[in-house]
Amino acid sequence: MVLPEDRRDWLGAARRYGVTHLSMVPTQLLRALRDDTAVSALRNVKALLVGGSSIPPGLVDESLSQEL
Repeated sequence: MVLPEDRRDWLGAARRYGVTHLSMVPTQLLRALRDDTAVSALRNVKALLVGGSSIPPGLVDESLSQEL
């Protein structure tokens, strides 16, 4: 389990520690998919839990179409 000191640096922590399982809210996923650096840093992720609110179907489709 990785808890970054700066909670806004979840991407840096994922990159540094090779995170394989990640939990985020839909807004975080949307922002990550719009950032090429984030997409490449998430290549090690094997499981992604998205919660906290409903997930728009388009966001699900977009995330599944990425080669993460």
